[in-house]
Amino acid sequence: MYEGFNWLTFIIGLPLGLLIVFAALFIQKRILQKKRAYDERYITIQVYARSTGWQVTTGAIIIAWIYILLTEPIGSAFFVITFLWIAHQMGYLIGAIRANAKN
Repeated sequence: MYEGFNWLTFIIGLPLGLLIVFAALFIQKRILQKKRAYDERYITIQVYARSTGWQVTTGAIIIAWIYILLTEPIGSAFFVITFLWIAHQMGYLIGAIRANAKN
């Protein structure tokens, strides 16, 4: 932390920012439901977009992992990327289990 870090601003700003984001998402979802935007086409596009995003994130994590292994001694950066990889794959596993249970 640097000397000018204001904890009060952080403690007030973080929950306020999260509240604004969740309120905006809630309002957006309500508006889209009224316009009947959650049809089969919308869901197909969203699934494809998430799948592509997942593939790009997997590639980026692997590239970052290799870069860290080649340029840094094994330390905190290595373990952060390893944890990120494990969390990423566990999310995929949970999603696959849920999708299998629904279909």
